[in-house]
Amino acid sequence: MEAKIVDIGDAQLSVYDAGSGEDIVFLHGNAGRWQHWEPQLRAFSHRFRCIAIDQRGFGASSSLTSPNSLSRLADDAAQVCQVLGVDHSYFVGLSMGGAVAQAIALRYPNLVDGLVLACPPLIPLKLVELPQITAEYIRNNVIANFGPKIKQQPQLFERLLKEHLETRIETLQNFSTHDFLQMDVTGIHAPVQVIAGELDTTAPPATLKQLAQKIPNATYLEFAETGHYPNIEQPEAFNAAIVHFIAEHPPRHSQLP
Repeated sequence: MEAKIVDIGDAQLSVYDAGSGEDIVFLHGNAGRWQHWEPQLRAFSHRFRCIAIDQRGFGASSSLTSPNSLSRLADDAAQVCQVLGVDHSYFVGLSMGGAVAQAIALRYPNLVDGLVLACPPLIPLKLVELPQITAEYIRNNVIANFGPKIKQQPQLFERLLKEHLETRIETLQNFSTHDFLQMDVTGIHAPVQVIAGELDTTAPPATLKQLAQKIPNATYLEFAETGHYPNIEQPEAFNAAIVHFIAEHPPRHSQLP
């Protein structure tokens, strides 16, 4: 599985683009990369067009030249869609990627057929003073987010930990959350599936139930014995949830008379 470079003007983003059918754009979490969607990309590329983005500052995409933000990452994803000729898509986001997906739905509503939000933060967030971000901080945070199914697979555990630790520290240090406070999820009118992990302490189920209740057309699904990475910990169930969601909410253009 290989990515290509997509030039969006002020950045070059590493993007996996394969398959045919309805479009699904995958957005990774903080310190993640497009490869963390591999269980979905392998399963879906024969029936959907799958686009997975290394977001600005992450993976093999351009380094930051100025502070990052949720809105900026949403604009980047919209630019990638424009370059690739995608005029409407489903967006599947994990953690931070779920927050980006919500921003896309608010900023580019005509681009969105539906959202699948896996363990996203609740918008708006209360701003908190972050600790000094170091490799040790990243390591401890990532391990705390791994559920038991990852920790029981040593090779997977070590690979995911290594890939998270390869994230540029300046990307994490220069991420502003101020624009979270200006976003109102009650303005999201696309269909939404919120997915929680029973054991997730970063985006606890109770918090995500609140999120699903705030979004007008959202449903809530919780995976048992699962942490912050349901797409990796429970790939078959996660994939089935996406397929069911798309079947229940076909693309808007297909519903036109």
